[in-house]
Amino acid sequence: MKSKLLAILCVLSLMGWSHAEEAASGKVAAITVGETTTAHYTTLEAALGAAETGQTITLSQDATLASATVISGKTLTIDLAEQTLTFSADITANLFSFTDGARVTFKNGTIDLSGVQTGANANFQVSDSAQMTFEGVNLIGKDYTSPYAVLYARDKCTGNPAIALTNCTVTLENDLSGKGGFLKADNTAAKFLISDCSITLTNPVRGIINGDVTLEDSSLTITGERTPETLDNGINSSNLTVTNSTISISNGSGRGLTLAESNTVFIDAGSSVTLSQMGEGAVMFKKITGGAKLTVEGTLTMDEAIVYENTTPEISLVEVSGLGQIVTPPLVAQIGG
Repeated sequence: MKSKLLAILCVLSLMGWSHAEEAASGKVAAITVGETTTAHYTTLEAALGAAETGQTITLSQDATLASATVISGKTLTIDLAEQTLTFSADITANLFSFTDGARVTFKNGTIDLSGVQTGANANFQVSDSAQMTFEGVNLIGKDYTSPYAVLYARDKCTGNPAIALTNCTVTLENDLSGKGGFLKADNTAAKFLISDCSITLTNPVRGIINGDVTLEDSSLTITGERTPETLDNGINSSNLTVTNSTISISNGSGRGLTLAESNTVFIDAGSSVTLSQMGEGAVMFKKITGGAKLTVEGTLTMDEAIVYENTTPEISLVEVSGLGQIVTPPLVAQIGG
């Protein structure tokens, strides 16, 4: 009888504890390889430090990260397991930094940025050839700071995509940095993919800055209070492809959509974009260096004409409600000398 009991205990040990057992024992996270749990940890920091490439860190209860984390060259999955990840207000560096080919996926839970006081570049930063994915994540936050952006692709990111959000819900309110944004790249080479997501940004300072952005089967709502501190520009200097999605940008002090240099924006027939109450214009072509193009096969609704600076952009608009007419270059207002 004792030998059978011992055998059962050994099997259970090899299989790993349940989340409830881990939580009851004070364990916060476990590392797994395949379906086998190899170790248990009382802090997420300890699990992150011990994890090797190809492994999964699984939370067993809500966790608070107390220090900035850098992951370099590893492929890791952080399974939130329907728990909530928060951060100490004492962290002044990037919450997470990924570099040197790291491949990191957060999935199946909530990440709460409320009260975060990040003083460095971003809340989540990707650089070099690293990639970061949010899959089935509920990203929330109120009264937080993101000096550059919540999600930031630094320098010449070559990951394809550098940052991906799939099947996520994002609800962020009141970026207190006065200069940050939601999604930012240093140039248009960095690729961002947003798929099957619902994103609501209230007073984010900026929405999306630079990058090559694909928005598919998603909704994006950006709203401010008509001041630069709450919303300056909505989508600025990005290459943008919108497929079967909706975008609404309103009540900002800057532009709703800015095409700069050689940016291209394509809005497919299944998509609609609404831009209203923006201080510098709904759509602006700015500092064009050649080849900038706005193509709308769906619906673009604006409360004012497109403006441009010292250029003659190519504009193909199938339908523009609000103006009540098809917009062609002769109807476009020019600003600047």
